[in-house]
Amino acid sequence: MTTATGFGPLPEILADASGAPAVGRTFRRAGLPEALIHDRRMRLPLEAMVGLFAQGAEIAGDRLLGLRVGQAMNPSAYGLWIEHAMEAGTLRSAIRRLSWGVGLHQSGSEVLLTRLRGRWIFGYRVQRFANVDPRAHIDHVVPSMLKIVRRFAGAAWRPGWVGLPYAGDPGAGALAQAIGAEVRFACPYLMIPVSSAVLDRARPVGPAAHDARPLTRSDVVAHAGVRPFHAVTAVEDCIQLELLAGRCGVETVAQRLGLSTRSLQRTLSQEGTSFSDILDRIRRVKAAELLASPDMRVGSVALALGYSDPSNFTRAYKRWTGTAPTVT
Repeated sequence: MTTATGFGPLPEILADASGAPAVGRTFRRAGLPEALIHDRRMRLPLEAMVGLFAQGAEIAGDRLLGLRVGQAMNPSAYGLWIEHAMEAGTLRSAIRRLSWGVGLHQSGSEVLLTRLRGRWIFGYRVQRFANVDPRAHIDHVVPSMLKIVRRFAGAAWRPGWVGLPYAGDPGAGALAQAIGAEVRFACPYLMIPVSSAVLDRARPVGPAAHDARPLTRSDVVAHAGVRPFHAVTAVEDCIQLELLAGRCGVETVAQRLGLSTRSLQRTLSQEGTSFSDILDRIRRVKAAELLASPDMRVGSVALALGYSDPSNFTRAYKRWTGTAPTVT
């Protein structure tokens, strides 16, 4: 799973390049509700995020779309865990903080600091998916990693090369020119070489903000609203995502998680719950939130919760509360 903040200004850049309808087509082809644009703290399967970037690049006909999105992003857009890292005293310490914090943002990936042939490598390894083109998603991470290094090394710093974990293609020359460094392909993960001097150089300190205090891990965890990634929370996240489109079925959620329906049900049973129990609990909480809005009608709430027939929602609400649903 990953957090929707990770697609950054992709919708806006895509709309500018190819028109607003291209945004809707991109989300539909990636199997995601367009409403996700307005609720970016939602979680979604990492494969869907990678697919969103791939579909956007294809629809725009722009091999460099992912890189352009990354160049337009402030690294802090990913979350407070990045800001926490940027406050570290050295790049080496910042990368340690990133290695810890990335799990709050995304499962199936890691931030690395490794030695390779006598040099240090700042790296990002992400899960690969058999039928999804990873290039645009990988490319959008490159500018943020470079900006993090420059936070410590200075704006003029340039890497000797950048290693990408996919095969080269005809767009390699334009990619290298846009990055401003040699690009090496078919690397084991996204790699940026940094020297020991850069790793251990003290971060330049600017004027302190009034009453500012350094962020702590507790601040980061509280802001992320983090929960352990396991079967139940993954299903909860997928249900929330599906309800943005006013639908939710066990088959769709299982497909998002790369499981058969039977496997998903069996896994949840081992956790002492079921898909219907989780869906029922989420619907009850969301129903209370939606009915508190004077702009909503009971029928609209039913549709937003994935009920095709409002009477089914009314029966469920009576079961939850003992009363019929009314808008307050």
